[in-house]
Amino acid sequence: MNGVLRPLGIGEILDAGIKLFMRHWRTLVLCVACLILPVQILSVLITASIAPEQLDITTSESGVEEGEEAAFIVGQLIVLVLTVVSVLLATAACFKAVADAYLGTEPDWRRSLRFGARRLAALVGLAIVGGLLLLIAFILLVIPAIWLGVAISVAVPALLLERIGPLAAVRRSMRLVRGRWWPTAGALVVGYLMITILGLIAQYTVMLVPALLTDGNNLAIALGAVVGGTLGAAITTPYSAAVVTLLYFDLRVRKEGLDLQLIAEGTGAERDPDAPLPAPLTEDEYSPEERAQAPFWPPPPGWQPAPAPRAPAPPDRAEAGAETRGWLPPRATGPSDEPPAGA
Repeated sequence: MNGVLRPLGIGEILDAGIKLFMRHWRTLVLCVACLILPVQILSVLITASIAPEQLDITTSESGVEEGEEAAFIVGQLIVLVLTVVSVLLATAACFKAVADAYLGTEPDWRRSLRFGARRLAALVGLAIVGGLLLLIAFILLVIPAIWLGVAISVAVPALLLERIGPLAAVRRSMRLVRGRWWPTAGALVVGYLMITILGLIAQYTVMLVPALLTDGNNLAIALGAVVGGTLGAAITTPYSAAVVTLLYFDLRVRKEGLDLQLIAEGTGAERDPDAPLPAPLTEDEYSPEERAQAPFWPPPPGWQPAPAPRAPAPPDRAEAGAETRGWLPPRATGPSDEPPAGA
């Protein structure tokens, strides 16, 4: 384990995400670039063959000639499908690499990509389920959609690292975020806003320079689009995955004692990187008072909390009568009860 897992503040999560990215940037960039770069090249080739003007960000012309609208739409649909698949794979690979690094295992981009490929079907299912839930929430009202987006924000690491299904991952995320919605939302907003701005600056700088310096040269503009798109994804995808992964670990440490689970299982630097994380502790099995009695958590096999003290039973009426048998209330004295004078 990379030190001892402990609860983190919002600033610590964002800082740890930057450190993880900087320390393992080669692995994380390879997880993204080897998937995004081919799709970017294909996208640019399709666009350049049908509507090259769309590659030039200095112009507002659509560039789609009459009669080529159908071919352009089909080409964009193909690119869209490939983009979604590549982004899901790259995201899964980044989550795996970040989790390995945070738990003390040296991340490897090949192992991370293989892991993402094995979980691709489940990840697609989660994307469909989460997308439908968000769509329904947006149709009903915007505020529920915002709440739901934060509530299911750690569903991806739960699905990938606990080897559960899409619906179980959504329920798992909502259970983890419950009671920590505002800190989770704060970390997500700050992290996404920061990395999105940096990614857009890097992407459009690379795209804008060839367009301005080459006076509309299609080859230079196409090359800038490929490099800019790949660079933007290589910056935003790993850091976003790092923030969400750290949020997931933080919630499990706070609510389930994940750090103590890993220590109790003897895991650490020797941990098998392909092994799933320990299953979540059973909720509501023990009360907070009972958990406090354990020497450590999870407790040793066979441990049971001490039974709660029983309230004293009310005294039995028969027993109370037996204890007071023979007692009579004091009798009021009257004039007739006064002893005679001189007695």
